[in-house]
Amino acid sequence: MTLNLSSLRTELRTSLALDIQDLPNAEADSLLNRTYWELLEKFHIRETESSTTLTTNAGQREYLLPPDFESLRISAIMDPETFQHTQLVLFSVKQYEGMYSESASEQAAPTHYFRANESIILYPTPDDVYTIVIHYRQTLSDLADVTPNPSLPKSWQELLIFGAVFRGWFRLNDYDRANAAKAHYIGMLNSMVPQESKEESDTSMAGLRVIGRTY
Repeated sequence: MTLNLSSLRTELRTSLALDIQDLPNAEADSLLNRTYWELLEKFHIRETESSTTLTTNAGQREYLLPPDFESLRISAIMDPETFQHTQLVLFSVKQYEGMYSESASEQAAPTHYFRANESIILYPTPDDVYTIVIHYRQTLSDLADVTPNPSLPKSWQELLIFGAVFRGWFRLNDYDRANAAKAHYIGMLNSMVPQESKEESDTSMAGLRVIGRTY
């Protein structure tokens, strides 16, 4: 069955013995979204995977990432002229500052990068126009923003309900029911496979794909 926000609200109210006056949509969505955010944090799902491209400018080293960017994925690097696979290597800020030069003579095709807030900074500073493909994980919209059918695994429906139910019972100060629902929810979580690391710690594997110059 499709994951439907309206049905999740109804089932949540039924489980808590509340009606829409006692638990309006906004409050129901708050309980559901708290579980949803937890699941997104703990598990990797295909729907969070995305790709984009950016075009470099000669002399510009910093580039904004997409607004829904969360973390980089592992990717290959290919030069379309030579078909050689290489990669942009992740730098620390300390490494970058130890090698960066503002001299135009030091500009070249990027080989490294580091992350800074909502941007990536390339090293060396590009000396020409390059097309860079970024494979990344994106943040998904909250449930209330994608009604009526969020694009999520069907197995999450029961998890969303039990996570919202135990949070609802806590809000109602019914701690016995809250703890029972939470125990069931944790048991279900433990039966699922945890997600892989969001940002690869092995810098030889984390990267961006440089396609090559655009003439």
